[in-house]
Formats: sequence, C-alpha cells, structure tokens
Amino acid sequence: MDPSIRNSIQILLRVRPPDPSEKDFAPRVLDVNTADNAIILHTKPEPKVFRYDNVADADTTQEAVFSLVGKKIIEDCLNGYNGSILAYGQTGSGKSFTMFGPSENLESSQLRGVIPRSLEYLSSVIAHQQDHGSKKQFLCHCSFLEIYRVNQEQIFDLLDTASQGIRLCENMNKGVFVDGLIEQVICNPRDAYQLIIKGWLNRRVAPTSMNREGSRSHAVFTVKIESKEAGSINKSLSVLWNVIMSLSYGKKRHIPYRNSKLTFLLRDSIGGKTKTRMIACVHPDSRCCLETLYT
Repeated sequence: MDPSIRNSIQILLRVRPPDPSEKDFAPRVLDVNTADNAIILHTKPEPKVFRYDNVADADTTQEAVFSLVGKKIIEDCLNGYNGSILAYGQTGSGKSFTMFGPSENLESSQLRGVIPRSLEYLSSVIAHQQDHGSKKQFLCHCSFLEIYRVNQEQIFDLLDTASQGIRLCENMNKGVFVDGLIEQVICNPRDAYQLIIKGWLNRRVAPTSMNREGSRSHAVFTVKIESKEAGSINKSLSVLWNVIMSLSYGKKRHIPYRNSKLTFLLRDSIGGKTKTRMIACVHPDSRCCLETLYT
C-alpha cells in the first residue's frame, strides 16, 4: 500500500462473537494471533495466514473494538478531517452487532456498538473542549439512509417513511449529496439514539439462507459537525473493495467511485482528507469457511 495512504486507511479483522441463541455450533475454521495481528485460516492443503492493522477475536468487547477504530477518528474529525468507519463481511458475520449493538436498551446496554459509542465520545470531547476554554461552537446533524440493492440501488431516507426514493446529486458547493435527505439536529447522544432506533426499525429486510433478518441494503449513518474550523464527519457502514484497492495504489490510478451509488456517496468519506477504518467481520464456523476466505 502507498505509504501516504497507509495511516489513512486501516483494517480491523473481527471474529464474530458467539450468539447465545444459537445451539448448532460447528468447529472453528480459524485461529487468531493477536501478537502478530494475524488470522490463520485452516484451509487445505495448507493453512493461509492473513495480517491486518488489528485483529479482534470473538471474546473482544464492544468497548475494545471502539477504542481500536473509533476514538482517533472522532478526534481527527474535530480537527477538520472526514472520518469513516465501515463494516464489511458476509451476512451473519456480525456487522450490525459491531456497528450498532442490540436493538433494545441501546443507551444502557454494555453491548452497544461503534456508532453509539462514537456519538458518546464525540459529545464528551466537545464538552471537554468547552470546559477548558475553547470558544468553538458545534452544531451536529444526523442522517440515516439505505441503498436498497435489490431495487436498482434506490436510496431511501430511513428517517422519513414517506420517502419513495431520493436522488444522489453533485455540485461544486456541496460535493456529493442526497437531495431531499432529512438532516436532524442533535444536542446529545440520547437524541442520536432515538434516530438510530427509528431508522433501524424502518430498514427493509428480507430472508436469506443464513440470516432470516439479513438486510438487502447498505445502511449509511452520517453525522455532520459544523464549527468555525472543523469540516464534516461521515460514518458509513459498507464500502466496495474495488475503491479501497484503487485508493491503495495511489493517486494515478482511476478510482471507480461512480460504479455504484454507495461508493459515489462515500467518495468524500474514503478519499482525500479522510481517515478511514474498515472492520472486516468474519464468522469462525467451518461452515462459513469459503465466505470467510472471500472476506
């Protein structure tokens, strides 16, 4: 990877935590070497070894995952960078759990995910700066959308159930934006929790072979921070591999942002003056070996 990109794009490989409701377990197909930040996948005829910036085994807590991928991103965003935290992986690998946590008792649950914890940390950092004499005034807006993959990549506003599909646009002043998307002002993490829950309940879900509530869409939760000096923060939940690969080879290679609405929307969030952390989620069971290898 281009050294200039290296510190901007980093990958955490997370092994899916166990689900107490599952009773049919299969042998693990991988081992985690935290000392070397490596995953050993037991393929035949020989095991394959993959190394990352960080790895998290199934017993890694939600708080620890946030500390690895979230804290520095929030701090950088308040210094004017765009920030993205993306979850990638097969259906049932723990993306929603990692990013959001449980759907009930989001505010008080110890299992709340990266997005709720990011909002809490953002609030605490702003409060700390203001308590220590900072004259900056911050205004935070949240939006929540999905790009529905089985309907020609239509975009829906998850905070407006009456939306019938909204358009992705671009101009010189705003860059890439979604025309007509609701941006709700938030004053504290509790306001944001309510938006997360509302949007999550509005997501379009469909049965799949691995997860009866597996979504057929990409979900993008965005927080925009306005101040005298800071830019904006964009957190999204998915990204396409071709864009990341193209970015890793440097500026001379064409970056195919326009190949999908998802990557076009995330153009300013994964390129340029941006800090990006991808959480690649994998299922440890041997039944998922091929999907884990693809991830």
